[in-house]
Amino acid sequence: MNSCTEDEKPIVSETCPFADESPLSSHFFLAMHALWFDENPNPEMDALPLAQLRLLWTVYAAPYRTMKDYSERLFVAQSTVTQLADRLVHRGFIERQPDTQDRRVVRLKMSERGKQLLTATDAPRKELVQAVWERMGAEEQETTIFALKQMISLAETLRKERGRPLPSLLSLRHLQAPKAEALEAASPKPMLDIMSRSVRGKAS
Repeated sequence: MNSCTEDEKPIVSETCPFADESPLSSHFFLAMHALWFDENPNPEMDALPLAQLRLLWTVYAAPYRTMKDYSERLFVAQSTVTQLADRLVHRGFIERQPDTQDRRVVRLKMSERGKQLLTATDAPRKELVQAVWERMGAEEQETTIFALKQMISLAETLRKERGRPLPSLLSLRHLQAPKAEALEAASPKPMLDIMSRSVRGKAS
C-alpha cells in the first residue's frame, strides 16, 4: 500500500503533501516520486540551492548559450543568471567560454566534472523511465501519451485565459548555440585552463 493512498483514495502525509489538493495533484506527485526520486542523492547535488540546480541542468541540456539565452529559458533576469553562473563556476560545475565571433559575449558550458556528475545522476532516471515505458502495453502507452497531451493542452489554455501564459518550449528553439567544435577550438590550453580555475568553495 502506498503511503499516499488508502483504498485508492489519496491521503495527506509528510511524504505526500499535495494529496489533499485534487486527484490530479496527488497522482502526479506519486508519478514524479516513483520516477524521479533519488533514494541515494549525491551530496554535491543535494547541497545546491534550487536556483543553481535549475541553471546547471539547463546548461547540461543546452550548452554554449549566452546569459541572455539562459535568462529567457529560465524566465529570470539576466543579472540573476550571471550571479548563479558565478556560483556554479566557483564550484567547478560549469565554465565560461568566450564567443568566437564576439569576445565580449560569454557562453556557458559544462565542465568535465559537472558533466560527469550530471550524467551519473541522470542515467538511472533515464533507465527507469525507459524500463517503465517498455513494461507498459501498446494500449497503455497510447492512453498515457494521450492523457499527458490533454493535460498539457488544458493547462496552457487555462494559463492564457488567466493572463499568464508560458512561452512554448518550441518557441525557444531560436536560442541556437554555435557549433561546439568551433568553441572547443577556441578553448584555453589545458595547462592555462587549470591555472585559471577558481578553488571550489563551501556549499551555500
